Amino acid sequence: MAIRTATVKGIRKGTIKERGLNSFPTTSQKAIQMARFGVLNWLLSLALILAICLGIWCSFQVALVGKELNNLRARENMLKSENKSLNVELSKLTSQKRLKRLGKTLGLKPPSIDQKIRLRE
Repeated sequence: MAIRTATVKGIRKGTIKERGLNSFPTTSQKAIQMARFGVLNWLLSLALILAICLGIWCSFQVALVGKELNNLRARENMLKSENKSLNVELSKLTSQKRLKRLGKTLGLKPPSIDQKIRLRE
């Protein structure tokens, strides 16, 4: 005896097997479905674990780069202040007044007219 399907409009012709609507899978089909479900669960779990590990690694890298950036900014500030103090020292050492005073203490005097040589541009 074949099982007939019914709809609101009436009875459809054909059995469930004839229409390809086997609602009760066989044991081998159940095993295949369970294996697919197990593999799918395993893959999803693996993907979740990898995503968590990637998130942890990214946050660690962000912290590491932030620390390195702070160190570089501190070094930049230190080098800027050192550069400023060296520029002040250079301007003091090369000032005209200081050089004239130093020349007088060493016994130097301005060159005479015949000691000067003019260069053409």
